[in-house]
Amino acid sequence: MKILFLSHYPHLLGANRSLFSLVIGLREKGVLPQVWCPEEGDFTKALEEENINVRIFPYHNWAATFMHPSFFHLPVAAYRNNNLLPTLALEAKAFGPNIIHTNSSLLGVGADISEKIGVPHVWHIREFAKLHYNMRFFPNEDVLFSRLKKAKKAIAISQAIKNGVGKDTAGINWEVVYNGVLDHNKIEQFFEVPIIENQEKNVFTFLCVGLLHPSKAQLEALEAFGLIAGKYPNARLRIVGNGRRMYEAKLKEVAKKKRITEQVNFVGFKKEVAEEYHRSNVVVMCSRDEGMGRVTVEAMSYGKPVIGFRSGATPELIEDGVDGYLYANGAQGLAEKMELLLSDPARASTMGKVGQQKAIKNYTTQKYVDEMYDVFREVYPF
Repeated sequence: MKILFLSHYPHLLGANRSLFSLVIGLREKGVLPQVWCPEEGDFTKALEEENINVRIFPYHNWAATFMHPSFFHLPVAAYRNNNLLPTLALEAKAFGPNIIHTNSSLLGVGADISEKIGVPHVWHIREFAKLHYNMRFFPNEDVLFSRLKKAKKAIAISQAIKNGVGKDTAGINWEVVYNGVLDHNKIEQFFEVPIIENQEKNVFTFLCVGLLHPSKAQLEALEAFGLIAGKYPNARLRIVGNGRRMYEAKLKEVAKKKRITEQVNFVGFKKEVAEEYHRSNVVVMCSRDEGMGRVTVEAMSYGKPVIGFRSGATPELIEDGVDGYLYANGAQGLAEKMELLLSDPARASTMGKVGQQKAIKNYTTQKYVDEMYDVFREVYPF
């Protein structure tokens, strides 16, 4: 089986991390993959290091954040994609795929290529584009749903995505497949890993990981931490990631105003975050409308309980009071859950171990690859 995979960006972030593990896993099952990307980047470099066939073509996404400069570029992007389509179709036909797979709802050109050369299309829907990122499609949202109905399979990464991605989903051939995050053998290696921190000071660390963006709500985590930091001088908050500079500056300014700078560490972007998980006690997921929440599952894999905002797919992942907590009442509600675990580290450890077993059962790369392979075999039986 040959599968042509189209990625919508060159970075080795959530969507492409999932695609990377999928491509590698499918190759081990005998699938011949080719991956297309609009630019070179960490993602394409990682694939090339694994001897995966990678091609670079200057296609464009058909969605962008409303009023962002890229939003005004969408008509031009559509025009360029249309001009590039004959070349893309010829290149795809030369590879001879049995299936074309698009890795995000933000990219529509895979559907165009599929229709032009008569090859089945499998479309991964990973995000609430409008709810989570305030994105708009060109010329409108209807174009996404009309193409999704033509896809042989639409892969939702959660029930929340399947049920809430948009207004017009009747007639779409959905399949729910949760992302796999880590190899199950690797997760098992984390069972007895001690927390990397100064134990003499009895430090208790909360961790936020992700793009610094208002939709990720790191500000809420900071405000919640500010409500309890004075009572617990041993508490720490580590914020890992970069993103919007103005938002990052606002976060740092709030930390100064609340006089918690000595307890808050802005780590910046880290390509590998394993050490950050190992040094934390609890992971905080404040993001709104997460399609699944890779960080949530990563945290579980490392044996860390998660306090997550009750929206999107987060309630599908966290069993409230068992392997973490769900909250809904803003910074005050989050602070209450943080204090529950901060005042009882043993409870945090126990919850983390429960979540780790759940990750092994439901969210390994092996399970993810196996389920996606079954989908592809259904689309192209051989």
